[in-house]
Amino acid sequence: MLERRRGIGDARGGDTGPFCLPQRDFCCYKPTAMSAGRIDFHLHLLPGVDDGARTLKDTREMASILQDLGYVKALTTSHIHPTLWSTRSRVSGAFETAVNELRAGGFSLELTMGAEHYFDETLLDLIQSKEICLIGKGNFFLVEMPKTEIPMGLWDILFRIQRAGYFPIIAHPERYSEVQKNPSYIEGFMDRGCPLQLDLGSLSDEYGRASRKAAEKLLDMGAYSVAGSDMHKPEGGLKYMKEALKKLEKIIGERGAEKLTTINPARILEGEDPIP
Repeated sequence: MLERRRGIGDARGGDTGPFCLPQRDFCCYKPTAMSAGRIDFHLHLLPGVDDGARTLKDTREMASILQDLGYVKALTTSHIHPTLWSTRSRVSGAFETAVNELRAGGFSLELTMGAEHYFDETLLDLIQSKEICLIGKGNFFLVEMPKTEIPMGLWDILFRIQRAGYFPIIAHPERYSEVQKNPSYIEGFMDRGCPLQLDLGSLSDEYGRASRKAAEKLLDMGAYSVAGSDMHKPEGGLKYMKEALKKLEKIIGERGAEKLTTINPARILEGEDPIP
């Protein structure tokens, strides 16, 4: 099993190459208040802001699916991009609408606002203008890479982001063609202390065989820190999520599945590092 890297720089702050940043230790477990149930770490539940939920009816149905599966919290991760998708202010308005709708409907699912940021030349501008959506109490945020090609200057941009004090979580790496061809490519993210997020739908062939095989390989490698549904629509959500959660436990065991769906999501929401 692949060991999680300690981050950038050694415990003395020494240089491990060109990436010499403040140490983030992913190896030390510290007790924290844990959720009593699962936390969905990637979800497009907010209505009318991206390619996810279209209406509040969709929002309610998706929340119902998650509650039926034992989820108690969900991180909403609508796409944010200055030209392709919504702005942070628009997403914030939809978030308040969804929270009020679920509260009025008697739902117990607790929502936390995040976003799925696209990794391109606009990301640094969002960071500089403080328009990124940080997760919970810390400086983590979710970022999606292009599916079919590696961005120019990837490692340099990650360095600049981390130097500014922010810590990207890489969304669904199993869906990227470079990782599918060469799973060890993710070591570049892990060496730089970037947690990886599994799309549970990848385990139930929602994104095709290549994504499933890559997800299984990365699970075997111990690469992931968190998992999310990445649910966009209620149709078929309950079926594929049931299948994916069952398969997740089969591959990494009950404790491993709990780490990805409960323990580490709770830690990150509290501003703490995920455990390996």
